[in-house]
Amino acid sequence: MKQNNNTIDAVKEAIQFIQDNWVSTKEPVWVGNIHEFMANIINEEVTFFHLLNLLDAISKGEPIEGLEDVVAIPHRGKVKTIEVRRKP
Repeated sequence: MKQNNNTIDAVKEAIQFIQDNWVSTKEPVWVGNIHEFMANIINEEVTFFHLLNLLDAISKGEPIEGLEDVVAIPHRGKVKTIEVRRKP
C-alpha cells in the first residue's frame, strides 16, 4: 500500500511539473510516451514497473483521486502514450 501511495504522489508531482512547463492555453495537452513521462518522475523509489501498473489501471478506467488530468492510452493491450491535460 505504501508503494502505491508513493507512486501516486510521484505521478501527481510529474503531472504538476508537466502542466507548469509544457501545458498552456495554446497547447492544452502534453502528449508523450511512457518513457518520456517516466523522465518527469524524480522519486527514486518509483520504478518503471510501478508506473506501468498505475497507468494500466488508469487506462482501464480505474478512478484514482488526483490523477484526473492524465490519460493513459493503450496500444495492443499495453500503455504506450500518455496525455496530460491542462488544469480545469
